[in-house]
Amino acid sequence: MENKKEILLKLHRFLDDISKSGDVWALENEVGFATTQSTIYADSEGNPVNKLCFWGNKEEASQIKEVEWKEYQATSFPLGEFLEQWCVGIANEGFHVEINLDKNFVGYEIHPLELALIVIEKLKEVNASVPLQNYVSLQDFYDQIKSALN
Repeated sequence: MENKKEILLKLHRFLDDISKSGDVWALENEVGFATTQSTIYADSEGNPVNKLCFWGNKEEASQIKEVEWKEYQATSFPLGEFLEQWCVGIANEGFHVEINLDKNFVGYEIHPLELALIVIEKLKEVNASVPLQNYVSLQDFYDQIKSALN
């Protein structure tokens, strides 16, 4: 079993990868995207929260594909789309996100809006930007998410 430090490294590796490449990876088949259930969080009825799985690079996504989701294909999409459409949409559906899930089914679980904030902070740290469709700037997006979480 991986310890907290190793799990936290999964998040940092994800942030490093996506801030450099500008892409986020997922596994997709004709029905949809790879999901799993939380072992940490439950909904109001006590059922595990569903999670969508994302990776910072194709190699890591492909490794678990060989173990669990053989009929899925690794697919990428732009980081701006991930922030605006995926993180917000996933949050609205009540899902969480699993980052860099490995073949032992260990990853970093996080609320999608909290992840968006962390991604934006990383982009600011490395002086990177991504194009957004629905917000004036990354700071505008950050401020609106922050407001929604309070």
